[in-house]
Amino acid sequence: MMPYILHVSVIVIVCFLFYKLFLQKETFYQLNRWTLLTCLAVSFILPLLPVPHGFSWRERMELSATSAAAKIATGIGATGSGARETTLVMDEAGPRAGKTDEIVSGGNETEAVSAPAMASKTTTATTPTPVSTSSPTAPPTSTAPPSAGPLSILLMIVHALFYGYLIGVCLFGVRFILQIAVLCRQSYTQPVIRDGRYHIVETSGNRAPCSFGNNIFINPGLYDSETYQQILIHEKIHVSGRHTLDILVAEIAVVLQWFNPFIWLYRREVENNLEFLTDQSVLLHRGVERFAYQLSLLRVSAPYLPFSITNNYNQSLLKRRIVMMNSQHSPRSTVYKYFFLLPLLTALVCTLNKPAAFGQTATATVAGSSNNGPLNTGQAQQSRQPNPAISGSSARRDTTVHPATPSANAQPAHPVLAPASEGAPAQSAQPES
Repeated sequence: MMPYILHVSVIVIVCFLFYKLFLQKETFYQLNRWTLLTCLAVSFILPLLPVPHGFSWRERMELSATSAAAKIATGIGATGSGARETTLVMDEAGPRAGKTDEIVSGGNETEAVSAPAMASKTTTATTPTPVSTSSPTAPPTSTAPPSAGPLSILLMIVHALFYGYLIGVCLFGVRFILQIAVLCRQSYTQPVIRDGRYHIVETSGNRAPCSFGNNIFINPGLYDSETYQQILIHEKIHVSGRHTLDILVAEIAVVLQWFNPFIWLYRREVENNLEFLTDQSVLLHRGVERFAYQLSLLRVSAPYLPFSITNNYNQSLLKRRIVMMNSQHSPRSTVYKYFFLLPLLTALVCTLNKPAAFGQTATATVAGSSNNGPLNTGQAQQSRQPNPAISGSSARRDTTVHPATPSANAQPAHPVLAPASEGAPAQSAQPES
């Protein structure tokens, strides 16, 4: 779970930095909106996708690390004193005196010696070579278990961090649910004016206007008629554009990634872009002048801001909103910047995701073992055993010589008479004259 959470954090950070560096000053507000939402959804989906075998950079790094470790282990085994193993090999066909074959495997040396056949039961091999001998200079092997102190401490730290993360998720999740509950309560307890699909909830106190779903929260006693109409136009654009969904998605991401400071900045950029998009739509509305609308932003400034899950009329910095309203539209030739997100996300997937070949190999191994049964097991055991190269004979691991057993087809030296059945007369071995 923790690797997945950290993986999501890395993708969120990269997407946020890309937006701040290349897309923040562009006036494609609608395109920026979908880009921010897509990057936020992709950040939680991409870590779950496997990478094809040929495109996994992570697998290549693991293979290179494994090969380097194997080379180091091989070097240590070559420099150390190897154990010499002598194996007595019996020939089924007969004795092959004077013929020995040597087999070298890894850092150990294995010698296969052919011994003459024996005739007696208790006859042993004439070569008094032990089965396995080790060099007296071989270092003693340590059977003491490795110290588990640092590993246990590390596991305790990881568990503590995970439990702390779950506690934070619960706290921010409760805060998120309480905000929704308070807004729903106000929409049912306060006076409501229905204007088509819009519900204008009249509030009290010095509170900035905001919207949530189809509800517009505003105190009509604080503004004149012209400013009041402009605020309603602004909030109705929020409602018709369903900007509440963007805020909810960003707030859920904050609950799941509360420890990541970049996710808080990411949510603020989502809110600011919605304000830019709404301001642009308000200026296109009939009867709204640019200068009068900018003055209304200054009049609506209030010290108390509403909940974070609402679309606030004065949420962003006023200076930045006014600058974006007065800036020129970005040329269409700058749309190419958005296409750089695809190779960037692809590189992140190839670098951080697990390769799909690991799971496919394990599945193929299990399927093969279930289909072939004991045959594959025998082949696997045979592949693990060394195959001595002895010409003209087959190697046997057992060095004990067993006595020859009579063949089933061999005839006995004297004829054996079958016992007569009960009640039948015994017949002599020779015919009557």
